[in-house]
Amino acid sequence: MRVIQREALGKVLQFRPDALCTLCWSLARTATGTARTLEALGRRGEELLRPAQDSMRAENVSMLLEALSLSQHWSLCWSLLDASIAAQRRLDGACFGQLHFAARGAQMERSVLQRFAQQMQRSSPMIAALAEGADVEELMARARSLARHGYAKELMLLQHVLRQKNQVVSVCEAMESFGRGLQVSSKWLKIAGGAKAQVLQSAMAISPAAGITLELGTYCGFSALHLAKRSRVVTIEADLGHALIAQKVIEHAGMSHKVEIITGHTEDVLPWLPQHLAGEMVSFVFMDQRGSRYHEDLEVLKSSGLLMDKAVIVADNVLKPGSPKFLWSIVRDFDQNAIVELEEYAMEQVKDWMTVSIFRAGSIKRPMLEMEPPEHIRELDFEAVVMVLYGFLLMLITVWLLRGLPKKAPQDASVKDGCPRSWLIFLCTTYGFIFCTTDQYVPSLPQMGVDLSGSQGVMSATVQLNFIVKSIAGLVTAGISDHIGRRPVTLICLSLLAFATFGCACAPNINWFLASRFLQGLGEALEPVIYAACRDYFSKIEERIMVISWIKLIGITGQIVAPIFGGFASALLNWRFSFFCLAVVWAASAAYAARYMVESCPDNDDAKAEGIYLSGIWRILAPASLCNLLTQMCAMTSFSVFSANIGYVAQVSYGQSSIATATILLVWAVLDALGVGVMQSIRSACGMSILQTGRFTVVMMALSGILSMVLGIYAEHLWSYLIACFSQSLCLAAALVPLNVLYSEPLEDCAGLAASVELTLKYVPPCLYSMICTQTLINSGVQSYMNLQSIGYVAGPVFYIGYEVFQRLQPNATVGETNAGGKDPDNSEEPENCKSFDVNPS
Repeated sequence: MRVIQREALGKVLQFRPDALCTLCWSLARTATGTARTLEALGRRGEELLRPAQDSMRAENVSMLLEALSLSQHWSLCWSLLDASIAAQRRLDGACFGQLHFAARGAQMERSVLQRFAQQMQRSSPMIAALAEGADVEELMARARSLARHGYAKELMLLQHVLRQKNQVVSVCEAMESFGRGLQVSSKWLKIAGGAKAQVLQSAMAISPAAGITLELGTYCGFSALHLAKRSRVVTIEADLGHALIAQKVIEHAGMSHKVEIITGHTEDVLPWLPQHLAGEMVSFVFMDQRGSRYHEDLEVLKSSGLLMDKAVIVADNVLKPGSPKFLWSIVRDFDQNAIVELEEYAMEQVKDWMTVSIFRAGSIKRPMLEMEPPEHIRELDFEAVVMVLYGFLLMLITVWLLRGLPKKAPQDASVKDGCPRSWLIFLCTTYGFIFCTTDQYVPSLPQMGVDLSGSQGVMSATVQLNFIVKSIAGLVTAGISDHIGRRPVTLICLSLLAFATFGCACAPNINWFLASRFLQGLGEALEPVIYAACRDYFSKIEERIMVISWIKLIGITGQIVAPIFGGFASALLNWRFSFFCLAVVWAASAAYAARYMVESCPDNDDAKAEGIYLSGIWRILAPASLCNLLTQMCAMTSFSVFSANIGYVAQVSYGQSSIATATILLVWAVLDALGVGVMQSIRSACGMSILQTGRFTVVMMALSGILSMVLGIYAEHLWSYLIACFSQSLCLAAALVPLNVLYSEPLEDCAGLAASVELTLKYVPPCLYSMICTQTLINSGVQSYMNLQSIGYVAGPVFYIGYEVFQRLQPNATVGETNAGGKDPDNSEEPENCKSFDVNPS
C-alpha cells in the first residue's frame, strides 16, 4: 500500500478525475491512506474544479468529500465544497447527509447545513430555509417555488402537513391522504401507510416493552411518528434533505422529544450506534432503507449486541423491489418468521411483502459451513433467461450464415399497377405504431422506475437503447430486404415486435424490461423497409413526396395519440396495460401481412445487385449526401433529447404530473404535424422547388435553435422550456421531408441500403448525445440541458450549407432545382436529370 501511495503522489497530476476520486475514496474507506496522500489527492481535486480545467463531475466531488470527511480533513473539505458550489456542481442530499454525520465528531454540523442551504438556495428555497432553521411562516413564504431539482413531492407534503393540527393522529392521516391523492397523477409517496401501518402496530405490540425503537430509512417521518407512540425512536436517514423535512414534520406533530434523526449511511452509522446509545438496547427494528442493504445491516445489528432478546425485526418492500439475500438470511438464522402479503400503499393491485422476525439471543443457527444464497435467489434466473433468448437469435444467425440467405421471390406483377389503398394504409399505420411503441410509456417513466427498480438514467436509457438498436439493426434489415425481399423481413420484424412488446408488459424488473426493449428495437428495424417499399410502389417523385409526407404525418399522429393513451392508461389502470394493447396490435399486423402482403422488391440478378450495393455505398458516402444526412441527424438530435427526458424534466424538475407530461408531448406532436402542413402550403403558394423548400425549412431550424438558446437564460421557468421545445417541433418534420426526398432520389436503385444508413445516422448519434444530456440534466440542471438540446438546430444549417456547396460542385448538378410547377425557372426545356424532380405538392 505504501508503494501505491508513493506512486500516487508522484503521478497525482496525471490522474483523471474518476481515477483520482476512486483512489482517494478507497484509501479513506480502508483507513490505509496517509494524511499527506489524502491531502494531495484532495488538493488536486480542487484544482480540477476550477474554471481553467472544470473536469470534475458531481459524483467525483461526492466521493472526494466523503473520503476527506472520513479522514477528518475538514479545512480541505470546506474548501472543496465551496469550490463545488461555485462551479455549480449539484451534490445530492445523500452526500450532505454523509458529511453531516462525519461532522458530528468535530461538532461542525452547522457548517454542513450552511453549505447545504447555500447550494439549495436557487433550486429549492424551501429546503434552504429548512437547513437555516426557519420557522413555519418563513417556510410557507418560500413555498411558492418548491423545487426544480428533486424534493418537490416531499415539500408539497410538508406544506400539506403544516396546515393540519399539531397532533400525531392528524399529521399521520394528512400524510396518508396526501399519498392517496398523488396516485391520481401517477406519483407515489414511499411511506408505510394503510395496511403496512397496521402490520407495524401489530408487530410493535409483541415486542418487549423496554428498550428503544430503531428505524433504518426515515424518509419524511411517517413511520417514525407511528413508532414513537410506544417508545423512543432513533431513526437513520441517508439524505439530508429528507431528514430536514422529516424533522419539521415530527416537530409539527409535537414528537421531537421522542424521535432522534441521525443522518448518514447505515454502513457508517450502525457500527457507531452502540457508542452513541451508551448501553440502551433495541427492542424493535423497522428496516425501510435500500433492500440490497437489509442483510448486511442485519448482520451488523446481530453482532453489535444492541438487540434485546425477543426483539422484533420488521422489513418492508421485501418483494418489491425485493431483498432475496435478506429473506435467505432470516430463514437461515431465525426460528420465528412471518411473511405478510399485502398491497403496496396507494398502489392498488401491486403486491408486496413485509417480514416479521423475532430475535432470540444465543439461538441463531450457525451451519457448519457459511452458506451463500442459492444462485436462483441471488440472480433470480434473469441471466439464464436472457441467455436463452439471445442464444436463440444467435442460432438463427448461424443457420443463415451456414445455409445462406433464402432466394428472393419475384416481384409481384401488381406492384407495377401501383399501391393498393389498403396496403398504403397498412404501411402508414405500421409506421405510426412504431413510434407509439416508445412514446406511449414516456409519461410513465418515473412510476416505471419505481416499479422496475430503475434509476432516472437507466429509465431514460430504455428509450435511447431502443433507437440505437433499431438503427444498427436497420442496416441489416433494409440491406437484406434488397436481397431476399421485403415480405420475409416484414413478417419477421412484426412477429418480433409482438413478442417483445408482450415481454415489456410482463417485465418484473428493469433487466427484463431492457432485454424486451432490445428485442423491440430489432423489430422496429422495419422502419427503413417501409421507406424502401414506398420507393418500390411510387417511382414518381410527386407521388413519393406526398406518400412520405403522409407517413410522417401518421408517425406524428402516433406521437400525438400514444402519450395521451399511455398517460391515461397509467393513471387510471397501469402502465402495463398499454403494452398489452400494443402486443395485440402487432400480432394482428403480423397476421394481416402474412395474408395479404406481396413481394414488392425489384428483380436484380446477383451480380448486378452486388455492383449496385458497392456503388450505392460510395454514392451514400459522397460529400453532398453525407452533409444531407448530418443535417437530418442534427434535426433529430433535439427530438431524441426531448423524448428521452421529458418525463423527468416535467415531473422532477418542474413538478408536473404524468398527465401534464402527456399533454406536453401532445402539443409537440400537433405542432410537428402543423409544421408539415404549413411547409406544404407555403411551397404550393410560392411555387418553390424541393431545394428551395429545404433551404426555407433549414433557415427556420436555425432561428428556432437561436431562440431556444436565448430562452435557456430563463430555464427556471416552465414557459421558457415549453416555448423552446414547441418552436423546435414546428421545424422538425417540415425540414425532414424535403431533406429525405433530396437524399433518396439519386439512390433509387439501392433504396433499402440508403434508408438504413439514413436511419442509423438519424438515431444512433442523437441517442448517444441524448445520454450525455440526461447526465447533464441530473448533474447540472435544466439550463445546461436546454442549451445542449438546442445545439442541433444551430449546427444543422451549417451542414446544409455544405450539402448545397458540394451539390453544385458536381457535374450537371440540377438536383431539386425544379419548381412546384415542374419547370426550371431558368430553362424552357428541362434537362433529363431534372424531370424526375418535377414536384406538384397538390
